[in-house]
Amino acid sequence: FLAGRRSPSFTGDNEAWFTRLRAKERELEAVASGMVREVLDLESKRHTERFSKDVQAAFGIDLRAVVRQEDLGGYLDDAAARNTSLIKSLSQDTVKRIEQAVLAAKLDGRSARDLRKELQKQFGIVSRRADLIAQDQMAKLTADLNERRQQQVGVKEYDWLTSHDERVRPLHKSLDGTRYQWGKPTGAEDGLPPGKPIRCRCVAIGVVEFGDSKKSSVRSAGATPAAEEPKTVALSETTTDEEARDYVLERGRKDGNEHLVIFEKETRRAITRRTSGQAAHVGLDDAAQAAIYGKGPGVVAHHNHPSGRSLSGPDLQILTGANNLQELWAHGHNGATYSGGYTGKLLRPKLYQRRRAALKKRFLGLISEGKITAADADATFGHFLNKELARLGYLRYEYDFPEDLAAIEQKVAKWLGD
Repeated sequence: FLAGRRSPSFTGDNEAWFTRLRAKERELEAVASGMVREVLDLESKRHTERFSKDVQAAFGIDLRAVVRQEDLGGYLDDAAARNTSLIKSLSQDTVKRIEQAVLAAKLDGRSARDLRKELQKQFGIVSRRADLIAQDQMAKLTADLNERRQQQVGVKEYDWLTSHDERVRPLHKSLDGTRYQWGKPTGAEDGLPPGKPIRCRCVAIGVVEFGDSKKSSVRSAGATPAAEEPKTVALSETTTDEEARDYVLERGRKDGNEHLVIFEKETRRAITRRTSGQAAHVGLDDAAQAAIYGKGPGVVAHHNHPSGRSLSGPDLQILTGANNLQELWAHGHNGATYSGGYTGKLLRPKLYQRRRAALKKRFLGLISEGKITAADADATFGHFLNKELARLGYLRYEYDFPEDLAAIEQKVAKWLGD
C-alpha cells in the first residue's frame, strides 16, 4: 500500500488487490465449510454417547438399538448448510468492511497507521460477532439434538432448567422448572424451547414417567389446605354415570385439574362434588371421607385424569380396601375411560409393589430393545398393571379406548404377550 517511506498516504491498484482478497475469501470459506461438518459430526457423536449414558444411568435402559448416529444424517446436512451460510455471510461482511476501510482511508488521505487501527477495530467487531455466532450455533445444535433424541425415544414433555447463576436473564429465570410439551410454544422469546433464544444456556430435561408416578388419583392421604379447599355443593337428586362423567370432564378440560363426583350406588343420590382439585389429585373432603369410610351404603365415584392414564396406585388403595367404594371411574382427557370394582379380595401394598416392579422391568426391556417407546409405556403401563391385577382377582376392571390409544395398546400387548 505504501507509495513511499515518507508518504503518509497510500495508492495502488485497488481492483487487483480486492480481487485477490475476494479469492482468499472464497478459499477460506471452502476450508471453513469442511471444518463445520467435521465439528457437527463430532459434537453430535458426543451428544449421542452422553444421552445414551445418561438414560442408562437413570433408568437402566440401553438405547443403542433406538438411538443411532446414522439417524442424524439429514439433520446434520441441514445444520451444516445453515452454518456454512452464516460463515459466508460473515466473511462477505468482513471483506466489505476491509474494502470500505481501505477506500475511506485512501480518499481521506490517511496513513497506513490510521488504516491499521481502523482494521483492528473492524476485526475486533468481526471477532466478537464470530464468537457470538459460534456460541449461539452450538447452543442451538445441542437444543436440536436434545429435542430430536427425546422425541425419538417417546419423551413428549420436558422441564425448563436454567444455569442458576447471575447471568440468567429475568425472563428465563421465571421459566425455570416450567413444564412444556415438545412442539408447543414456551414462554420464552418467540415461544422458543431452551437453548434456542440468542445466548440462551438453558436446557430441556425430558420427563419420563410410568403409570401412577404423577399420582393422578382420588386419594385420602393429606388434606387440602384450608385456603385452597374447593367448595362442596349438592348435585341434583339423582346422578347417572354419564352426567358424572360429563361433569368432571367439562371442568377438568377447562382448568387442567381433577374433579370428583360421589353418589350412592342404589339410590343415585349425589353426596358430593368437588368444584376444583389439582392437576395430580383431587383429594377427599369431609363428605367424601364419610361416604367412603363411614357406615353408609355403597357409593360410586367418578373423577377425571388429565393424563389419560388408567386407575393409579392410590386409586386402587381406596378401591380395593375395606370401605363403601364399590365402583371407581377415571375419565381421561384423551377420551379413554377406566372403571374398577372391588371383588372382596384385599390388595396388599407389598403385593401391588412387587407386581408393579416386575411389569416395569418388562417395559424397560421393551424400550431398550426399541420395540416400544417411552411414550407408549407411559400411556399404557397402569392399564396393563390393572389388567394383571384383574386376572389375579383383586379388581373388576373395564376400559374403553379411543382409536389411537387402542392401537398403542395392541402394539404393547403384542410384545408383552398379553
